[in-house]
Amino acid sequence: MRYVIYGIGCTSALIQYLGTSYLSMNIGKESMLFREYLNWPSVLYSISVFVWFKYRKWNKIKQKKIFKFIQELSKTSFGIYLVHMYVINFICEKYSINGESIVWRIGGPFLIYSVSFILIECMQKIPIIKKIVP
Repeated sequence: MRYVIYGIGCTSALIQYLGTSYLSMNIGKESMLFREYLNWPSVLYSISVFVWFKYRKWNKIKQKKIFKFIQELSKTSFGIYLVHMYVINFICEKYSINGESIVWRIGGPFLIYSVSFILIECMQKIPIIKKIVP
């Protein structure tokens, strides 16, 4: 069943990227038909990525520091997925960041992931919220 999910995820990613390219070329601007976070291609390949990370054999990593780091990241991955868009919107609005700039496109994901990770780690320390935040 996992391989079916992986296949659906790969197909969805191809549909998103190739479909967006094709439609964008036809209309002369970027088509958002397949690009939104809640559109079916994004949701399906996100599911396949989560399944892959869940069933990956991380214990084969021999270096303990890297293994512990990956374990810590995996505990927060779903929470990060849930809050990262709020973090992106907050940072872009607060600091008037141009989402099209090359610096943001390269460095932004690292900043967003780090801020989201810290946010989820803090939220998981609060007893009541700990039960809500995955």
